[in-house]
Amino acid sequence: MSPSSWLLKDTLTDKGLAALRAPFRVYKTLRPTLAKTAGGRGWTFEKICGRAGPTLPPFRLFRLHLFYQFNIIPEGDTVKTPVFTGTATALATPFAPDGSINLKTYKAQIKYQLDCGTDALVAVGTTGENAVLSRDEHVKLMECAVEAAAGKVPVICSTGSNDTSYCIKTSMEAKKCGADALLLVTPYYNKTSQSGLIRHYFEILDAVGLPAILYHIPARTGLKVKPETFAELSRHPLVVGLKEASGDVSYCAEISALCGDDLPVYSGCDDLTAPIMSVGGKGVISVLSNILPTEVAKMTKLCLENDFEAAYKISKKYHKLTKLLFSDINPLPLKAAMKLLCRDSGVCRPPLYSVDDGLYAKLREELINLKLINS
Repeated sequence: MSPSSWLLKDTLTDKGLAALRAPFRVYKTLRPTLAKTAGGRGWTFEKICGRAGPTLPPFRLFRLHLFYQFNIIPEGDTVKTPVFTGTATALATPFAPDGSINLKTYKAQIKYQLDCGTDALVAVGTTGENAVLSRDEHVKLMECAVEAAAGKVPVICSTGSNDTSYCIKTSMEAKKCGADALLLVTPYYNKTSQSGLIRHYFEILDAVGLPAILYHIPARTGLKVKPETFAELSRHPLVVGLKEASGDVSYCAEISALCGDDLPVYSGCDDLTAPIMSVGGKGVISVLSNILPTEVAKMTKLCLENDFEAAYKISKKYHKLTKLLFSDINPLPLKAAMKLLCRDSGVCRPPLYSVDDGLYAKLREELINLKLINS
């Protein structure tokens, strides 16, 4: 039974099931049939998924029908294509002396990243101090990042919140700005249960319709997610990655083994990039690449090529600097290092102030040792 005849007859034999698992290119020839079938059956997102959602074309509705009703993702489907592989820089937000956002410096930072071969950009994340940005500032930075990237690399906008409704609104703003994907941290402070987490994410994704990388950082959120929960979350077509920042490589390996290609894993810890990629990770969302974009991009490229011996040499060379960048609350040490490197992004907004003199001296000493600045 061909996919076309199954669509028209509404039956699902063993042969029909095998046909539905055919390479995804088969379905590209069925657009007229899909349009007729979707219209005739009154398919909508809500009827297929059991909850309210966006208006989608017949072809997309059919993909959702396969996924939700029969748990089928056709071979070669692009639903789980990673947003990026390699290095995504978690951009710092530069502030002027009066505390306002310095968009000129922000654009210069992005140009520097593009010139150095960074594979993707993450705007207004933790490193971008999103917790102290107004809604208007958040939107302005997302717009600026998309505009400055000019389609050269994917722009991932951090819009996660512990308020599901607010997260949907901010994520819709990211979509309007032209973001390629969302970065969604797990709810913090009020947190939620494992089942509540699934509902939280599914409601956001269904309402917004953009791919999302989930963000797991229990040290900041107080919420530890079970690998089995990530396996369930990975069933959603729009969940296209996980930024894993628990610091536990064996936990990452368990998630990779459980979810496979349904959930690309990215290191959220610069000191664990190579180890996490050695157990199946696809790259890193990096703080270090703000100051060493070429080196971090080279390291992840070597990992993707399975040359871990060379990758570990790079990791070892910058290990002390990486540790110093996380020896105080991020992005305090990062902004101090950027200042020393003459790529000043200003100070942090309160309640973050500045690093102490001792840490500043250690950062300066290590940058000198690495020959990144003069003594």
